Amino acid sequence: MSCQASRTKMKQMIAKEDIICYKVVDNNFGKMFSFDEHCYTEFKFDKCHICDERFYQKIETCHGYNEYVMYYGGYLSYRDFNSALQHKYGDKKVLKCIIPMGSKYYEGYLQSSYWPTYYSKELIVKEICV
Repeated sequence: MSCQASRTKMKQMIAKEDIICYKVVDNNFGKMFSFDEHCYTEFKFDKCHICDERFYQKIETCHGYNEYVMYYGGYLSYRDFNSALQHKYGDKKVLKCIIPMGSKYYEGYLQSSYWPTYYSKELIVKEICV
């Protein structure tokens, strides 16, 4: 599980079709995994990874002055390959994934930056891009 911060509250949506996205993961000893918010997830091909935690948003303050909307209980992915590539370094891999039809998700920007992201309850790995 990870959490995502945004300056604006986003509407939770349900995917009307499979949505292509890109996930940046660590790559050690032949395993691809994500370690976000102290939670380890190993990603495997064509398996539907479903976060078993509650999927919700909550307004919080950061350092006592900035208000952010925090999203919990899902997986962060990038809407386009180039955005994911900007966050690849070292031995990390970029995976092409889908948010399966019927999944709950949010659409926004990583910490109000330029990188468009999804935050979804479910994710399926389709291939390794780089």
